[in-house]
Amino acid sequence: MIKSRIIAVVICCCIALAMLPVESVAQGGLTDMRLRANVGLSYEPTKKLEFTARYRLTTYQNMGEFMRSMFSLNGSYTVIKGLDVGAEYRYNTDHYQDYHRYFVYGRYKYGIGDFDLSYRIRYQQDQDYFNAEYLKANPTERVFRNRLMVKYGYNKKTDFYVYADHFSELKNKQLSPYRVRYGVGAQYLYKKRHAFGLEFFVNDEFNSNNPEDLDAFDVTYVYHLSKSKKKKKKDPLEH
Repeated sequence: MIKSRIIAVVICCCIALAMLPVESVAQGGLTDMRLRANVGLSYEPTKKLEFTARYRLTTYQNMGEFMRSMFSLNGSYTVIKGLDVGAEYRYNTDHYQDYHRYFVYGRYKYGIGDFDLSYRIRYQQDQDYFNAEYLKANPTERVFRNRLMVKYGYNKKTDFYVYADHFSELKNKQLSPYRVRYGVGAQYLYKKRHAFGLEFFVNDEFNSNNPEDLDAFDVTYVYHLSKSKKKKKKDPLEH
C-alpha cells in the first residue's frame, strides 16, 4: 500500500514537470526551435568505469541552419550503488569562434519499483582561449547546474524520463540564477549495445536583458562496448 502511494506521488511529479514547459513558453515567448543530433561510442573497461566519446551537430533558425559542432569525451565512475561521479570535456566550433567547455558532476539515484529518482549537481566552465590577457577582458563563464530527474522503466529495453535542470552563473562570488530547462524523453536499447534516444526540452531564461526562451529536439545514437557479460540499463547521455 505504501509503495503504491509512493509510486503515485512520483507519477504526479512527472506529470507536473511535463506540464511546466507549456506554461514557460506561454510566459516567455518562443524565440527559436533547434535540433541536436548526437552519435557516440561508449566503452566500459569495468562494471564501474565508463568512457563515452560523442559528436553533436546543432541546427537553429527553426532547425534550418547550421549552428555549431561539438566533440566531447566523458568519463564516469560508480563510487557506490546509486552514486556516480564524472568529468567531461567538450570542444565547440561554429561560424564565429571555437571554445572549450569543462564539466565535473556528481549524481545520486534512488530506485522505487520501476521508477528511478535522481539528483545531479554539475559544475560547468566555458572559455575561448587560455591567454591571460584575453581572459582579463573576457572572464571565464562558470555555471552550477542542479537537475532533478524521474525515470520510468517501461520494460527491459525502454525508459521514459522527465527532468528539470536549474542554471546559476557564478559572478563576483555570487550565484545568479538565469535559466531552467524542462525536458521529457525516451530511450530504447536494442540488442544490449545500441542505445537510441529522443528528447524534447524547453529553456526558460530570466534575469537577463535578452532572454532566450527556446525549445529543442535532441536525437541520440550510442554504441556500447563492454568487457562485462552482464548488461545494465543506461541512463540518458549527460546534456
